[in-house]
Amino acid sequence: MKSAVSRWLELAEIDLKAARDLLKGGDLTGVVCFHAQQSVEKSLKALIESKSLHPPKSHDLILLNNRVDDLVQLDEDTLSKLNQGYIDTRYPASIGLLPDGLPDPEDAKAFYDYAREVYNQIKAILR
Repeated sequence: MKSAVSRWLELAEIDLKAARDLLKGGDLTGVVCFHAQQSVEKSLKALIESKSLHPPKSHDLILLNNRVDDLVQLDEDTLSKLNQGYIDTRYPASIGLLPDGLPDPEDAKAFYDYAREVYNQIKAILR
């Protein structure tokens, strides 16, 4: 495995661990979602890099997924929700990540679980 691919996966795993640990503090749901988004982003960039392409300087999970949809099939609805989490959980927004505001602990856990699934799926592809 190329060193850049390995590094992207390492960084994705760090964000995944951060999301897992932050789940324990139930009031940190927005930060959990941010790290879940970052883990998925970096996992996708590892896959892009494995195709000898340069990952674009973008946080848009749909755009990144489109670069590798021949290798992995991901749920675009969840990717779209995580896209919102990248900005809305880091900066003030009028409505937050979800239509009802910031995610509750169950939503945050679902985003973490999805990020873990994406990471594991991509890691398996890259072996």
